[in-house]
Amino acid sequence: MTVRDTARARPTRQELGRALRASGALGQAWVPAFEAVDRAAFLPDVMWPYDMATGASATVDRRTDPDAWFACADRDVPITTQWDDGAHEGPAPGRVATSSSSMPSVVFRMLDDLALVLAVGTPSQEVRGEH
Repeated sequence: MTVRDTARARPTRQELGRALRASGALGQAWVPAFEAVDRAAFLPDVMWPYDMATGASATVDRRTDPDAWFACADRDVPITTQWDDGAHEGPAPGRVATSSSSMPSVVFRMLDDLALVLAVGTPSQEVRGEH
């Protein structure tokens, strides 16, 4: 089974896709990108998803709890991937988040906005593929 097949088979990833489409964050033009690129492939073994309700980050380790790790990777939340410019040690959250994976809904909305800006800023003949 390939990484792509594994991503498609995860119920939590399928739920994320449905939720992003239902919210309007994932438009039809970006569905192939969502299906082709698994966010989990870019996350470290130890990560700290941000809980929007409590305002806190919790530690999730793929080596000790892969089900929880994948469930968090497949949520529409920001995930801290590094604390304190890499000087942080241990599993607990550090003091200052210095690297993260953005919320998927934010990423797809930014991509939509970027596509609009590129379309508006491009001469019409280039948009149609004419040179």
